[in-house]
Amino acid sequence: MLASKGFADTGFITPTGQAGGEYYVDSTGNRFFVCKFTSTTDHSFTIRHHTFVDYLLIGGGASGGTGSGAGGGGAGGFLTGAGFSLDAGVFTMTVGAGGAAQTGDTDSNGNPGGITKITNSGGTVVAAVQGGGSGGNENTTSTYEDGKPGGSGGGGWGHNSSAGSAGAAVTSGGNNVIPTGGAISASNGGAGGSSYYGGGGGGAGAVGYAGGTSGTASVGGAGKADIMGLNAANSTILLALSSINAGVDSSGTRYLAGGGGGHSQTTNRNPAGGVGGGGAGGYFGSAGSNNSATAGTANTGGGGGGGYQQGGMAGGGSGIIILRFRLN
Repeated sequence: MLASKGFADTGFITPTGQAGGEYYVDSTGNRFFVCKFTSTTDHSFTIRHHTFVDYLLIGGGASGGTGSGAGGGGAGGFLTGAGFSLDAGVFTMTVGAGGAAQTGDTDSNGNPGGITKITNSGGTVVAAVQGGGSGGNENTTSTYEDGKPGGSGGGGWGHNSSAGSAGAAVTSGGNNVIPTGGAISASNGGAGGSSYYGGGGGGAGAVGYAGGTSGTASVGGAGKADIMGLNAANSTILLALSSINAGVDSSGTRYLAGGGGGHSQTTNRNPAGGVGGGGAGGYFGSAGSNNSATAGTANTGGGGGGGYQQGGMAGGGSGIIILRFRLN
């Protein structure tokens, strides 16, 4: 491991708002400089010469829906690749915000996550990935809203004897811009279940689970642990660097972009969010016992959990950009 030295020796001008930079050497002896962007305020990054960069962009996670059978929010899209060619110039880094939690007794879905993108000085978007799709709404007697499409799709609503569809993952087209050699990982949400059980939001690595009463029912889809063409172990080494410190640790492996859990009725349990920052769904329990959903974890793109009516809704987690420059 090499000491952190900042940008001075890399041929790049320190970008506004960049949150840490560090040199490190991988297992094959290649030397890299890595940095991340986490603020949802746009920041500029000046590159002095043509270079190739490995990258991870995650969109903002969506918020969960509202109502006794609300769906969990979908995770932000997960765009990663290696060897992206960038000419010298000024680039704008935009990190997608998490979808805001709904407030009060509302008849609408959650809110979608924001787009994460890199834009060149001419205004051309050179890399972009969508935010997550919002969780389904079950908070009205006349109209129910299905989970919405997005980076990963939102979970569907569940009602007394009926259920709604989940949102689909959007891995191409739309607001996505995929550089050569890159790929988006995203999954559909889970369908809602009857008896007021919302489906889980989709994660970067797995679909959300369909709404139901026990086990993995209503749980958000898992995120992913492999970035930039690396396996999970080497990805975790990069993500665990002191200046990066990204992802959610699970048994020694770091994951990102988990889906939010769906809402559960009368079971007195919070369906878990997907590993990688997904928030847990709420429950509207027996004998008036309620528990709010939890928000997606910031800078993971995790979806927020589905919340019970009259309150307890949860927002999505913001996205992230991580760049890795090879120096030899």
